Formats: sequence, structure tokens, C-alpha cells
Amino acid sequence: MKKNLVSAMVMTAGLSLSTLSFAQALATPTSLSEAVHTTVAEVLASGQDDQYVSLKGQVSRQLSSEKYMLTDDTGVIQIEIDEKLSRILPLTPPTNVEVFGEVDKKGNTVELDVDYYSVY
Repeated sequence: MKKNLVSAMVMTAGLSLSTLSFAQALATPTSLSEAVHTTVAEVLASGQDDQYVSLKGQVSRQLSSEKYMLTDDTGVIQIEIDEKLSRILPLTPPTNVEVFGEVDKKGNTVELDVDYYSVY
């Protein structure tokens, strides 16, 4: 009987923790509709690491197979687009795009890891 009671208590605690983790995951923006629409200048000045944002601008230069420079009216930021994505919808400067992704801060550098983009 005590064994069953202890098992039930452990299961209840585990379910509570998993529910809390799930709720926190829901509170973190991870979808296109939850992305903060912003400018390059705002991302560079106050973007938070792992913040999900969308930017509209022009691909001004390709640095490598996955790295590009995105320019809008407020500045320039480096973006990283997985080669698998750019094979589906190739990017060549100057292409107008809207990109959705996560801010990636490494020391003093800020770039955007792009999860999705569209050409307009």
C-alpha cells in the first residue's frame, strides 16, 4: 500500500513539472505569428539572445553558402540561412526578403539565424 502511495506521489510530481515546462515553452515565441516585427537597428541595439524576430530588407551581399548581409533603411545585419532552405528558394543580391528567425548574440556580434524567409 505504501509503495502505491509513493508511486502515485512521484507520478503527480512528475506530471506537475512536465506541465510547468510545457507552459513555459508555450510562453516563448517560436512561431511566425509570434515573431516581433522590428528593424535591423532595433535588433542590433536591444535584441535579446534567442529572441524570435522578423525583419524586412534586402539581401545586399552573400558572404558564404549560408551567410548573407541583410540591409534595411536602418542598418545592416549578418544573417545565416541553412543551405537546405536557400536551395529551395535561391537568394541572390539584391533580393527583397522578409526573414523570420532567432537573434544570436556572440560576444559583441549579433546575427540572425533564419528559420524561414519569403521573397517579395
